[in-house]
Amino acid sequence: PTPPKPTEERTLGIDLGIKTYLTDSSGNKVDNPKHLAKRLKRLRHAQRAVSRKVKGSANREKAKHRVAVIYERIAASRNDFLHKLTKSLVENQDYDSYAIEDLSVKDMMQNADGRALARSIGDVSWYEFRRQLTYKAQWRGKNVLVIGRFEPSSRTCDQCGKINRDLTIADREWTCQCGAHHDRDVLAARNIRRFAFCEQNTYKDQGPKVPKSKSRLKPKSVPLAKRDVKP
Repeated sequence: PTPPKPTEERTLGIDLGIKTYLTDSSGNKVDNPKHLAKRLKRLRHAQRAVSRKVKGSANREKAKHRVAVIYERIAASRNDFLHKLTKSLVENQDYDSYAIEDLSVKDMMQNADGRALARSIGDVSWYEFRRQLTYKAQWRGKNVLVIGRFEPSSRTCDQCGKINRDLTIADREWTCQCGAHHDRDVLAARNIRRFAFCEQNTYKDQGPKVPKSKSRLKPKSVPLAKRDVKP
């Protein structure tokens, strides 16, 4: 079916996170089930068992199979959670459009402060959530709107428009100078919805790709005859 023209009133803003997996512009929150963290102790125990077995032995193969089974169960539970969540979103008749933020998961994992944070970012599988939401919305004739990853969604007061540049990751709530009190995640979801309809949405105009630094390029060799050689 052909999706209708998106309007802000019929659009649900969605903010994705780690502690709270999803927060929407209506104030609803979905906790992060932490599929990997729940089985991490068992997984490490199974991996240590593999390292203690003799290479090439039947016992080592059995131990490797136990590790594979744990990984398979983690992936299955994560996929089941995402399917149920995205299905519940697109079946909501109150909205015909969904606004989300363009997230670079690879860059976030590389820049994460510590292995635990990088592991948590990988476990939430934001890319898979976006993929499932997009194709299920298309099936039902709905829109998925995307805003740029650098929009100040959690820093911008939706009452006066002022940007709080002093906000840190640890600040889950903050009060603007205009007196408005904000829940960081709910505010981000509302601003994601609002930014999706702004002309300066940075996702629509990413600009030209920045070439690699010239310092990384291999210099061309110059024939000896063409060099400026002093006698």
